Parts: sequence; C-alpha cells; structure tokens
Amino acid sequence: MKELNVQKKELLMILGEIYDKLEELDSVLHTSITEYKKDFQAEHLKRLSVCEERLKAMELEMDKVEIKEQENYVPEASDVILELGY
Repeated sequence: MKELNVQKKELLMILGEIYDKLEELDSVLHTSITEYKKDFQAEHLKRLSVCEERLKAMELEMDKVEIKEQENYVPEASDVILELGY
C-alpha cells in the first residue's frame, strides 16, 4: 500500500512537471506566432506599397499617352460633317 502511494506521488509530480512544460511551451508558441504575424503583415504591406507605387507610375504614364494622343488627334473625313447652304 505504501508503495502504491509513492507511485501515485511520483506520477503526480511527473504530471505536474509535464503541465509546467506545456504551459511554458504555450507561452513560447504564442510569442513566436505573434512575432511571425507581425513580420508577415509588415512584409505584406511592403509588397503592397511597391505594387501601389508601380500602379501609380503606370497610371501617370497612361495619362501622358492619352494627352499626347489628344494633342495629335486629326479628325478623319468621316468624322467631319459638311452642310451645304443656299
């Protein structure tokens, strides 16, 4: 009977140690995941800002092209309507 109590106490001590280690692991994992999320979000925002800058540059270039096309526009004969008056 005495040996059974000793085994129970040892088992409870081992389970307590396992619980403590699991608590520590949970804390470390939480910290690690939080840092990973922050790093991932920062990298994602960085990539988005690069894409945004490229898109703005392309839009400006398209505006310049449209302005040049409008300046160089020459109406074709089919676009001009002539009215004859008597």
